[in-house]
Amino acid sequence: NNKIISNCFACNCSNESALESHFIPVMTDQPPPWRPKRPRPPPLGFECGESVDTHGGDGAAAAPAAHEAEDVGVVSFYCTLPPLVSSSCDSKRKLSFSCRGRSVGALLPTESSVDETILDSADAYETVDPFLFNEDYSPAGKTGFQVWSGTRLLVESLCWEPISTEPNSEVKAPEERLAYHRKRISADAQSDGCNILELGSGVGVVGATLAAVGSNVMLTDLPTLVENAVWPNLMRNACEANNNDKSPSWLGEDAMRIGKGWASATPLDWTKPLSPNQLTSSQIEYIDLIVASDCVWLVSMLEALLNTVQGVFEQSKRSPTFIMSFQRRDASGGDESALFTTVDRVLTSVGDRGWSFDCLAWRSVQLGDGEGDKEVFIFEIRP
Repeated sequence: NNKIISNCFACNCSNESALESHFIPVMTDQPPPWRPKRPRPPPLGFECGESVDTHGGDGAAAAPAAHEAEDVGVVSFYCTLPPLVSSSCDSKRKLSFSCRGRSVGALLPTESSVDETILDSADAYETVDPFLFNEDYSPAGKTGFQVWSGTRLLVESLCWEPISTEPNSEVKAPEERLAYHRKRISADAQSDGCNILELGSGVGVVGATLAAVGSNVMLTDLPTLVENAVWPNLMRNACEANNNDKSPSWLGEDAMRIGKGWASATPLDWTKPLSPNQLTSSQIEYIDLIVASDCVWLVSMLEALLNTVQGVFEQSKRSPTFIMSFQRRDASGGDESALFTTVDRVLTSVGDRGWSFDCLAWRSVQLGDGEGDKEVFIFEIRP
């Protein structure tokens, strides 16, 4: 593994030069050739945090009768929105998400976090998973009720400008690709918005943020997560649409306004055919971009996810690309591990399909619990 010796998250820096200086890695061996030279530091102004909330959230706008605006769990996670996002429903300029567990690797040491001992003593905390016996649910699905490390880096990369643009070509090229995607994702008065399909949405942080900055997002996951995590959190952040607002038809009639864009949700099982019973062909043909965050940490998930992505590649009329975050995990069996997916395994599977990839960003994150620092990557994958 490439070991990074860095003070990435050890300080609360107040200016650009100071913050950048803490993201210069020292390599103990040769990094992979596809990785940008330097990690992407957190953008100025972006903040996340979490707290124990046993009294409900800040309220929600009116929503479809089929979905209730209830709390998912006792952990409330928030992230701030970019300065140019105008949201009539949130004067604090942030989105909040109800979760069933504390985040993992998504917070800086200076940001508010939930201590496990406090969580264990919370009155409303359920030690027994109420969804354990749902037909579509699994131990892997349980992780969808938390926020993970790749979520933060994906939101930062696609929605926030970098601290600075480096003259070095090894850094400039990935940032130019990210700038291209940020321009597509952030709608303006002359744009109908980028149409995004999110796979494995979990509690909805990535999808809701992409909608808030101006995109039209279909969030998807297993039925248990869509009904008990995605919809409640979309409603938690929904705005009341103006009379002149009209939601994009491909999102369906339950779409709701979030910030500058629109969001909806639907169940999607990667092990089943993509259409016509999950998404219609008319929906798929509108997709401009596919995103996924921290979704394929198990070997059993990887090929199913890529099969779903391939279906969109083949059926969309808009030449979509796929952007995913992936956290390095050190499986004891390496690339031959029967349980955990490795970085090399992901990239080999992508290459076996004849697709190309670029690493657009990376960072080392602190996971805690004695696991040490792990690298998180943002990959752009193209057919």
